[in-house]
Amino acid sequence: MEPMTPLLDQHKILTGYDTASNLTSEYADADEFWNDLASANESTPVIFNTVSSAELGITIPLLGDSHDYAVFNGTVKHDGSKTIWARNSWGSTDEFKLEDVYNNTFQIIHLKNWDKLEWTSDLWSSNFAVSNDGQ
Repeated sequence: MEPMTPLLDQHKILTGYDTASNLTSEYADADEFWNDLASANESTPVIFNTVSSAELGITIPLLGDSHDYAVFNGTVKHDGSKTIWARNSWGSTDEFKLEDVYNNTFQIIHLKNWDKLEWTSDLWSSNFAVSNDGQ
């Protein structure tokens, strides 16, 4: 299957950066997959797309089939297990086991060079500046 280009275009429109995708099948294992998903911890937006209903396994909490999830961060628990905090298109944020995400994801979308989105003081002043006369 080919990466979903409309989502790549939408990601670029939202961020202003070139985007890329990695098929889950390109990763050697869940740990390699984790390294890219956890990049969301470093201020770069990462999205994963789940597989179709025919391929989707049972997860707790449930992953929706053929849905996009925005990754908030990756967490390593005290026992060494890894989880992904992700927000679905309905606005619900859930914690998923890494293995559940890895086994039920078609691709991840990210900024092409893993660029970081940063809000600088220059951006702040140019977008929210108030003139001295209060207008």
